[in-house]
Amino acid sequence: MTVTCDLAVGLFSQTFKRTPASQRLLPCTLSSLLFMAIGDVRADDIAASRENLTVTATRTEVPLSRLGGTVIDAEAILQPLPYSTLEVLNNVAGLHAFQKGGMGGSSYLSVRGGEPNYTLVLLSGVKVNDPANSQGGSFDMNQIDPAALSRIDIYRGALSAVHGADALSGVVNLQLRGFSDGEFFESARISTDTEAGRGASGSLGAGWNDGSILLSASWADSGDLTGASTQDRRQFIARLTQELGSVRSTATVLNGSSNRESFPEDSGGERLAANRELETVDAELTVVDLDFSRAEAGAIQPHLKASWNQQVADTDTPAIFPGVLDFVPAITADTEFERVDITADIGVQFSEMLSAVVGGSYVEEDGTSRGAVDFGVLIPAEFDIHRTLSSFFAEVTVAPIANFSATVGARYDDPSSHDSEWTSRLSLSWQPFENLPALYANASESYKLPSLYALAYPLIANPDLKPERSESVDAGLQQHFDNGTHVRLGYFRIRFEDVIDFDSNLFTNVNRAWAISEGVEAELHQPLGESVLLSLNATYLDLDAIDAVRLRSRPMWQGGVALDWNIDSRWTAFANLHYESGYYDSSIPTGLIETASHVTVNTGATVKLSPNFSLAVVLKNLLDEDYEQSVGTAAPGRMARLALTYLL
Repeated sequence: MTVTCDLAVGLFSQTFKRTPASQRLLPCTLSSLLFMAIGDVRADDIAASRENLTVTATRTEVPLSRLGGTVIDAEAILQPLPYSTLEVLNNVAGLHAFQKGGMGGSSYLSVRGGEPNYTLVLLSGVKVNDPANSQGGSFDMNQIDPAALSRIDIYRGALSAVHGADALSGVVNLQLRGFSDGEFFESARISTDTEAGRGASGSLGAGWNDGSILLSASWADSGDLTGASTQDRRQFIARLTQELGSVRSTATVLNGSSNRESFPEDSGGERLAANRELETVDAELTVVDLDFSRAEAGAIQPHLKASWNQQVADTDTPAIFPGVLDFVPAITADTEFERVDITADIGVQFSEMLSAVVGGSYVEEDGTSRGAVDFGVLIPAEFDIHRTLSSFFAEVTVAPIANFSATVGARYDDPSSHDSEWTSRLSLSWQPFENLPALYANASESYKLPSLYALAYPLIANPDLKPERSESVDAGLQQHFDNGTHVRLGYFRIRFEDVIDFDSNLFTNVNRAWAISEGVEAELHQPLGESVLLSLNATYLDLDAIDAVRLRSRPMWQGGVALDWNIDSRWTAFANLHYESGYYDSSIPTGLIETASHVTVNTGATVKLSPNFSLAVVLKNLLDEDYEQSVGTAAPGRMARLALTYLL
């Protein structure tokens, strides 16, 4: 047992050298108790395996779909040949996602009207939000190749009771691709498009009786897709799984880097920016994850997850010349953020009607920045900040009658920078009659610690900032039919409080009072015969904020319709239509304006050239719709993308 604790702590020893022994005791004690439990449980105990568990919505493994969540599988992710994962997420009810300022700009992902930094992003269960960046802790989706994903899990709503700080409006869990033990796997893909975009990726995997290995690498260049706003991206993934006695161990390493150029955010983009100098961002993400679980099924399932991630960005932002709004000075920043996260828990299946999970976690976060602000005279802008967070959590799921379950969770967090926090959640799922829709309801609360940037960046820092908070409720009806039909209709309401914003009069970050997001979501997946699937989704969003502030980039109406057609054993085809109503956006040249609504149509087909080769062709923006998702940056016009794939 000491070996397991020493392994987890030893790999992250540099962080623990700064940590008092009393705080280091939490992960060591929990991990020792967990893996002592492995030897004490008989092999014939009742329960399903929690192999390589990655938590999205619950720790007691209630299916995400029963709580109104969404799962996007690998086929749906790759079908439109997306350059960015945001292209896929923008077609999900309740989500608005796009590249703000073109392919070289920042990624924007809003769940149910929340700010992008209100969405917790996980990479196979590892938190990757960056609180040292100027976006207040959002994650740059540009750094993840969608071809590396096996699925995307999406939970809409506050969820600090499960994940601690950050999940104010939702959780998006990007699950990295894997394969079954005993398989041999290799694949390669090359792609190109009519805007000079190109890319290549390859994977190699092998499995044996008690383990497997996967290696994957990719590269992509956006070409001229959005004019002067460009990006190229590289990524490498290695994953090794091995059973060591009664313990299954999985080690994952990911390294991704990107180089981006674009006009600065709010500059007016290629159409309006008076200063034609481009912003450059060179970024790198590294994730190391160790996962230990019991190898066989059992009534008691211990789990230990230890991760480290580092995000480095070298940013050079030119000045934005004045227009309707005042000028913004040139800024340079070299930032580095590191997070160590150790989580240990024990799941117990008491019976078919009762299961529970208890555990704890320990997190260390370090952020540094070196740079300057150019007001005609260079003013240094540097910070170095450190904080820790110790947590305990518990969750119970009861299913006293058929087709009914209730999950209750609570969490205690003790951050070094602020007062301790208690958060809770309640989720219900009930199908009273077999042939009628099931009801689901969720009520939960969350908090988000002020970002390291907001607390420490010179000139605008405010160390007295309070955590942001949210309370969310949602409820709806949904039904799954044996023929593959799925329908969901839901209502949601989220209240955000102590919202952090920049006050130009005080020239510092402050807590605003509140904002409320309320709306309705609808989804339908309907087979039409044996070979055609019809999909519909729609979202209505109503926002109310203090002092009637116009929140940006939130369409009131959004939705789409899609057809997927399995023509025969060789050919498949698809077509989809996506609609967004106009929304408010702002730039220095224009001030606050309302963008125009738009409709885009995409279509494509895939043909198997041989048992191992397939060719996919996608036509994007078929109607050549002319629109802007951010002021001054034209969205891509009509273009074609082609990919040749080899799969063994």
